[in-house]
Amino acid sequence: MSEKRYDTALYTQNEQIHIGAWPSFSLYEGGAYALGPEVNLSASRMYAVEGQCFVVAPCAIVSDEMIDVMCDTPIKQQLLKKGGGYARIFAPDGSPMGTNLAPDEEGHGRPSRPPHVLAGARQLSHPLCFGLQQRPRHA
Repeated sequence: MSEKRYDTALYTQNEQIHIGAWPSFSLYEGGAYALGPEVNLSASRMYAVEGQCFVVAPCAIVSDEMIDVMCDTPIKQQLLKKGGGYARIFAPDGSPMGTNLAPDEEGHGRPSRPPHVLAGARQLSHPLCFGLQQRPRHA
């Protein structure tokens, strides 16, 4: 099953809140764009829009203690940096909610707007607008 079909299966469950955790984005920082926060948080934002649900996207951070344990050579120290946390909350219309934590700050962001204010976004869009109509029809 392709990833897109997996997302489609989740969308049909009509979830209101989706939680999708990310690892730290501090590995290969600056060297592998696809492993960075921009690409991966875009996936979370698109999930919110396509699924018409709130997405809570927590993100792990790398601490000084973790670096001390895992980075025993200079090369490893270059590949793994402190921080890498980019936790976000997205509304069903894709807009960010709450305050952003610093990449090395552990905690949780609080939504800046109550969820019921944006609940109407679910009526503004329908998953069929995002390609689900292209699924093969069964006889």
